[in-house]
Amino acid sequence: MQKMCYGIWPETITNEEYLKRTDCVSLEIIIKRRRWRWFGDVCQWGQWLGQLS
Repeated sequence: MQKMCYGIWPETITNEEYLKRTDCVSLEIIIKRRRWRWFGDVCQWGQWLGQLS
């Protein structure tokens, strides 16, 4: 999965690596943040694609 995402998001790192780089307390917080960020990106793409049609 990470190799697949690398073409789209070249700076994709694992949750464990992200935890080491930040001051987050737990992996659970990181996973929640990343899910919401991903959801926001998907919504923006949906709006952009809607404007094209």
